[in-house]
Amino acid sequence: MSGWVLRLLGLLAASFVCIRRVEHNVYGLLRTRDMAIARYKEFSIPTQWMLDSGVVGQVLTLNPEPRYLSTV
Repeated sequence: MSGWVLRLLGLLAASFVCIRRVEHNVYGLLRTRDMAIARYKEFSIPTQWMLDSGVVGQVLTLNPEPRYLSTV
């Protein structure tokens, strides 16, 4: 294999690792949100405003760290 193909494969592997980390973090956030909403409902705390006001979307907004971007 030529040098550029090996470099490309390395970049793809690094991108894949970064994407997997992001997916893992988003999954953790979703799980935390679902558990919190279940607890709020258990104590009769209204939760619909969180979904209506976009708070959930703001929490899930991704801001990738520069150290991950520099490796890709």
